[in-house]
Amino acid sequence: MKRFINSLFTVFLIVLALFLGLSIYCQDVNPNDNNWLPFFGLSFPLFLWTNVGLLLLLIYRKKVTLIIPLVALVYAWPSLNNYYQITSKSEFSEANIEEVKLLTYNVRIFDANENIGGNTKDGIFQMIDSLKPNVVCFQEFYFAEKKGVFDTKSILLDELGYKHSHENFTHHMYDGRHSGMATFTNFPIVNKGVITFVSDYSNSCIFTDLLVGSDTIRVYNTHLSSIRFQREDYDLINETKEQVKTSDENIKGYKRIYNLLHTAYEKRAVQLQQVLDHIYNCPYPVVLTGDFNDTPVSYCYTQTRKYLTDSFVESGFGVGNTYIGDFPSFRIDYVFHSDDIESADYKTLDYELSDHYPVYTKLRVKP
Repeated sequence: MKRFINSLFTVFLIVLALFLGLSIYCQDVNPNDNNWLPFFGLSFPLFLWTNVGLLLLLIYRKKVTLIIPLVALVYAWPSLNNYYQITSKSEFSEANIEEVKLLTYNVRIFDANENIGGNTKDGIFQMIDSLKPNVVCFQEFYFAEKKGVFDTKSILLDELGYKHSHENFTHHMYDGRHSGMATFTNFPIVNKGVITFVSDYSNSCIFTDLLVGSDTIRVYNTHLSSIRFQREDYDLINETKEQVKTSDENIKGYKRIYNLLHTAYEKRAVQLQQVLDHIYNCPYPVVLTGDFNDTPVSYCYTQTRKYLTDSFVESGFGVGNTYIGDFPSFRIDYVFHSDDIESADYKTLDYELSDHYPVYTKLRVKP
């Protein structure tokens, strides 16, 4: 009986090691070519820490089977570096070079539908005023043409002192209200444009060429396709945390969640390729920032890292989670840059004014 239990436990170790391996392998597989592998990437932290716990247990018990989780963790090590950082870089090594102090933030339309008084908007603008970034990239930016609570563009330009802006609104509502992408800056804008996503017109990417000192830097501000969960989907996920439900209604709900996730993975892969194709032909140093709706163990992240540096990996510290909502509660907002740019003082700011945390970093063209 003891031998059977030991054999069963060994099988359990192998399965969990394989799951961790699949969560790493999925990064190189386009979601349009495989519809189930991306879900392993989403579960990477769970498989990672389960294997860490098993390894420690087996070391304590001096079992030779410790080699199984050990091999899996060695394979996972490069991806671990994208999730967790134990060192940081707070300043640049040389001074007297003009810096881009960039803030990127999905502001969830400033809670305009539920927060008519504008308290969320006021809190966000107070935070921006205290930080004084010279480039602010908004996703889900909300603007009302009519003077009043949500004339956000004029507040940023007239009251907060930003000199230039670039917007692309993909949602147009009643009474001259719009939402979409927006970049505000104190640097002169010498060119700007829009990348329209063929897979989802409700998302987009804008690019803005900034004159920073004697250099031109192109800032891409993007919002890749979200999962578009409804309230009933979040309710089902939260119920499942407490107890797995197997009724016909819940099974139907699980299928809907699976389909929403799978569709979003496919759309993001197509959208990202459009952005990367545009970046390939850019003659300037590049910054790519925004809400990717994908974790650091995903196809979109890995494809981006083939060509650009992750500012969090270069100069951040800790875990860096950027999403506050129920799912996915990981780092999904990023600041990437080309090799001729360096970053310092990367921070995920502790402001709960949206379902995302704002991300701040300093950037400059390498001397």
